[in-house]
Amino acid sequence: MKTKHLGHLTLMFILLCQMGAFAFDYSVSLKDGTFEGMRYNFTLLKIIDGRLDKTKPIGNLHSNLSFSDKETVGNDSLCDQMNIFLNKSKANFLDTSNRIIVVLNQLNLRLIEGMGIEGKIQDIEIGVSLDYYKVTGNKCVLIYQQYFKKKESVKFIAKKSKAINLVFSDAMMFAFVDFKNQLRVYKPVPAPELDLATFSKSFTSRPTQIVTNQNLKEGLYFSIKDIYLNNPGLLTDYNISDTSKLGIAPIAIKSKTYIVDRAYAIVSSKRIFIYISDNFYKEADIDGEGKLFFPNVTSTSVSKEARSGSTAVGIARAILPLGFLGGLASSSAQSSIKKSGTTTTISDVFIDYDTGDLTYK
Repeated sequence: MKTKHLGHLTLMFILLCQMGAFAFDYSVSLKDGTFEGMRYNFTLLKIIDGRLDKTKPIGNLHSNLSFSDKETVGNDSLCDQMNIFLNKSKANFLDTSNRIIVVLNQLNLRLIEGMGIEGKIQDIEIGVSLDYYKVTGNKCVLIYQQYFKKKESVKFIAKKSKAINLVFSDAMMFAFVDFKNQLRVYKPVPAPELDLATFSKSFTSRPTQIVTNQNLKEGLYFSIKDIYLNNPGLLTDYNISDTSKLGIAPIAIKSKTYIVDRAYAIVSSKRIFIYISDNFYKEADIDGEGKLFFPNVTSTSVSKEARSGSTAVGIARAILPLGFLGGLASSSAQSSIKKSGTTTTISDVFIDYDTGDLTYK
C-alpha cells in the first residue's frame, strides 16, 4: 500500500468496547449566544431529531493514552433543547418568505490528539447531516441537504463540556450560513411536496431498512440514514473531479446549482465510498444481510510500551465516531511506532446504521 497521501495510509481501528444502554458522561447542546450577531434569510420553525437511534452516543472522549477510560458524549433530547434555545433567538431568523424545518439525520463527534510541528494537537471535530424543508401552508418540500464538518482546537479549554458545546454550536452556526448562501445564490432543486402532518408523523417510529446489496442507487448520500433508506440526495447536477480516483486519492464534488463541500457517501457504478477526511472516500460494501462494512481493514493494537513512549505521542491519533483509533499518521511516525511493537490483524469493520459507529462483526 502506497503512503504518498493520507488517504493511502492503512486505516487502523481499535475496538474499545460496545455498550448496550448509555448514560452519557457529557451532554452536547448549543451554547449561549450561538447565533448572536448573525442574520439569516429564513425563519427556522423547528428542528426535528431524525436520527435512527438518538439514545446512542455521538462519540467518545478519553482521559489517558491507553484509552481505557472512555467517556461518552450524547443527548437524546438534543432537538427539544435546541428548539427552546431557538425560540429565544428569533431575531436572528427574520425572513418569513422562507419558513424552514430542519431535520437532524446524523451527528458525530471525533477527538483528534497527537503532536504536531507547533506542539500538542487536541482538536474536536463535529459532523452534522441536515435536511432543510420549506413549509408553505400545510405542505413542505425538501430544498437542501448537507453533510457539514467543523473542527477546532480545544487544547486551551479546560472544561470538556465547554469545548464540546463550543464546536457543536459553531458547526450549527456555519451550517446555517451555507444554507443561507444556498438560498441567496441558487434556486431550490425540484422535489415532491409532502403533507406536513404526514411528514411530522414519519419521525415517530423507526423506518424499515430498504437498502440491500442488490438495489443500491447511484448518487450522493448526505447521511448514514440516507444509505439505510437507499435514498440518495436531491442533487443530480454535480460533477466529481475524477471518479477513477475514488478510494485512491482525494476528489472534489462540484455543482453549479448547489453548495456542496462533501457528501457522507458516493455511489458510483454500483460501488459505495464513505467519506473519511480531507476529501478522501474509502470504499465500503454491503453484505447479503444488508450490513454496511469496510472489508479487510488492517487493525493495529499498540503495545503498552509503545503507548507510553514518546514515539507514540508523535502519531496523529483520531478517535473516529464511537470508539475506534484511526491511525492516519505520517510515514515517519508509522516507522517509529512499528519499532516499538504492534500486533496487526485483518478483519471487516461494520458501520452502524443508527449512528455511523464502527464495529467488528
